Amino acid sequence: MSQTIKFADNTTLANLQVCNDTTVYADGLSRSAKEFQILASDTTVEAINTLFSNKVKTVAMYIIDGTTTSTAINNYTIIANGVSLKTVKNDSGVDEQRIIITMAKETDEEVENNEQEIDIKTLLMNTEMDFSLLKQKVAALEAK
Repeated sequence: MSQTIKFADNTTLANLQVCNDTTVYADGLSRSAKEFQILASDTTVEAINTLFSNKVKTVAMYIIDGTTTSTAINNYTIIANGVSLKTVKNDSGVDEQRIIITMAKETDEEVENNEQEIDIKTLLMNTEMDFSLLKQKVAALEAK
């Protein structure tokens, strides 16, 4: 049965075939992981890689099955070589091409580092806006 993934920014991706819990070895650690399977006929590996590599979108994901929405799948990151194309037998025993996406649970330290990176970028962006406003005011005063 097909499900939908809803990302943190409300982007949705239909035709999720499977969402499995698994374990992977990544970055020197054994980690909890999620394996998603999407029908290859619906999209491309490149599009999926771009979508699932976007941390703004994947900071929280939800699986929607009809009218039921899962609890948030928080702080998972795509692993190296985490997107692949495989032939899988569907429930009817027919072979179909699926894009397999493997995402590992981030450690607390990785989550904290990501939050600090966002805070720093926000601070820098606000500082640049403040300088821009200051420059405009200085230019207006100089023009008088």
